[in-house]
Amino acid sequence: MAIVCEITARAVNNRARDTKIREVIQSPDADFVAMALQLVNLDDTERTAIDLCLRRGLTQEQAAEELDCSVEAVQKWCRSAKDKIWTVWSGRWWMRRIMGE
Repeated sequence: MAIVCEITARAVNNRARDTKIREVIQSPDADFVAMALQLVNLDDTERTAIDLCLRRGLTQEQAAEELDCSVEAVQKWCRSAKDKIWTVWSGRWWMRRIMGE
């Protein structure tokens, strides 16, 4: 039972984290978003996946079609990018403040 509770809590935390990341990335201030993303060492595939899925609002299926790759690849790139973004952004007090932490 404890394992189920831990998995559920982790999923809730990830959804909350992903929502905060999405809100920052979808900010109308393009210069701020570009600066915030420059802090993170994303590779080209991660950056492209985040751009398509979070900034442009494509589904992962649509992004996979545009990139001519599998949905699983897009999911992997998005998850990896979000993990890197959260690690970097949550370590900066001003980003935590912007994200409401």
